[in-house]
Amino acid sequence: AALRNTDLRITQFSLLININQNRKITVSILSELMRMDQTTVTRNLKVLEKRKLIRLVPAENDQRIRQIHMTKSGRKLIKQTLPFWESAQKDMIASIGVEQARHLVQSLATLIKR
Repeated sequence: AALRNTDLRITQFSLLININQNRKITVSILSELMRMDQTTVTRNLKVLEKRKLIRLVPAENDQRIRQIHMTKSGRKLIKQTLPFWESAQKDMIASIGVEQARHLVQSLATLIKR
């Protein structure tokens, strides 16, 4: 709901954040990092590429490998969207409390490891 006005799905927002934090990341590494199958990541990247938020570029050392580059438009959208996400996080913490939020994050991290 917090991202409703951005025309981004939460998965796409998460991908953009991870791409922005990991310059020239490959599709396969992004898939591993996000704990998502490569087909799902690729499908979402095509949407982001169509919107000119990212560019998929062959790696310099191996043309078969595609690296993901953030565009200026992508960085701008993250900058505009981040306050909505941060507000949603603050609302969630206010709703359930700091300790419950910390416990939730720990529980999710445990699930991801499994």
